Amino acid sequence: GMLVGLTAIVLLALVWIHDRRGWVRAFATVIFVMVCVQGLMGGLRVTGHLTDSQVDVRPNTTLGIAHGMFGQLTFAAFVTLAAVSSRRWRDAANRPASMPEAGGDRLWSSLLLGAIILQLFLGACYRHLATPPLIDAPKPEPPAWAMHGHITFSIAVVVIALIAGLRGKARREAGIPVVPTAGRTVNALVGIQFILGILAFVSTILRKTTEIPIWELVPTSAHQANGALLLAASAVLFASVRRFERVEESSVLEGVANAGLQEAGDLDEGPRSMEVLQIPPNQVETQRQWTAGMRPPPDPEILDQMKPVLGVGQLTFVDHDPGVDVTRSNHVGHRLERDLDRGPVVPTESQPQGEGRGRSS
Repeated sequence: GMLVGLTAIVLLALVWIHDRRGWVRAFATVIFVMVCVQGLMGGLRVTGHLTDSQVDVRPNTTLGIAHGMFGQLTFAAFVTLAAVSSRRWRDAANRPASMPEAGGDRLWSSLLLGAIILQLFLGACYRHLATPPLIDAPKPEPPAWAMHGHITFSIAVVVIALIAGLRGKARREAGIPVVPTAGRTVNALVGIQFILGILAFVSTILRKTTEIPIWELVPTSAHQANGALLLAASAVLFASVRRFERVEESSVLEGVANAGLQEAGDLDEGPRSMEVLQIPPNQVETQRQWTAGMRPPPDPEILDQMKPVLGVGQLTFVDHDPGVDVTRSNHVGHRLERDLDRGPVVPTESQPQGEGRGRSS
């Protein structure tokens, strides 16, 4: 415990001296606080209350569970700090890559991290809530709900870890750093963890005495240690996906628009070129353009759905047949004049409602 505390102090000092990123300094400070809390829980777990007596002790099972879980979370935080301090992570040339799979990668990495934490809780309950051995009973018995929950949910963790790991591994083809390595590590560790879990469970069943033999101690301890490594690797995957991958905005916008159009029951009457325009007071800025089968333009409700996606207060759709000029479209008091083959849209003074194919919200 003293070694971990000393390491946390040195690490905190080094981060504040050599790393100018404010959020990394804050993260290192949080880790130092976590180490302090972990040490306090470790003492209270044995004594049950604040005391300097070595006789008046009342071990607390609840604190034992919290202490075991929080220790692994602290270790994962240390590993994540090491990852965000690496050269690849800090290299400004490694900018986040915009890709349509980024949203899925973020989802699966989040599911994996949450699933492992839940599995850690079930394992801690299985380990600490075992009832004391009764008279003539060979060994303590864990609660059935913790045992069945830990064993059953391990299947879900393996599946989620394989999917998240394989998705991360596949990003190697796109030249994304760190994420593929984290994905391969997660896949390897979850396989080892599953095997160690089977060995640990079988060894506890075979034991017939209250004393823990070495052939049970080794697989159970290895299972617990490898679980900490798996949690740390999952945390790195969770962070690296958000550092090196960026959600492709066009895919988000198209998904919102297409979902809304399908709900509205619009008919596909041929390809239309469509633009999403933001109209500030003095200019019109094109935000996104794509080709889709849309006629007529989306109604105001669809536009309202897309406003928070773009982060703007006003959106206008302009649709037209390919190659046909739009010269007079009224949009919230602005007359937009545009030749599709010459230059951008330019707002002019407010004009009365006129001819045009625009529609506004």
